[in-house]
Amino acid sequence: MTTLPGRQRGLGVTGWLFVIAIGLFVGIMAMKMVPAYLNFYTLSKILEDMGRDSELATFSPREIRGSFQKRVSVNSVYELPPKAFKVTRDKDGRRVMMLDYSVTQPLAGNVEVVMHFHKEVPVPKRR
Repeated sequence: MTTLPGRQRGLGVTGWLFVIAIGLFVGIMAMKMVPAYLNFYTLSKILEDMGRDSELATFSPREIRGSFQKRVSVNSVYELPPKAFKVTRDKDGRRVMMLDYSVTQPLAGNVEVVMHFHKEVPVPKRR
């Protein structure tokens, strides 16, 4: 007497191939994008620290840029476009340090990921 097999459980070969392909895609995306986000996190921390430094209130925009560049080189951030950091004035007339740049990372062939980063921190007021 032969019995019919029950329902098959688990993934077949095509199911596993699909899961592996999705995993590889997510892994490649992470390898390309995580370094850019870590750099931005470091730069954000630098800006926040500068925003708490009351000595910056007496600095000119050129001196503020110099201080920023020194802190960036100490933290080993090498992939920052030269015009990414600016010292401007907001609509209330307060000086603001602004970090604004984009990073483009190739994924495969002609497919790229574009990440845009923006952060603004006010220059501290004189005490």
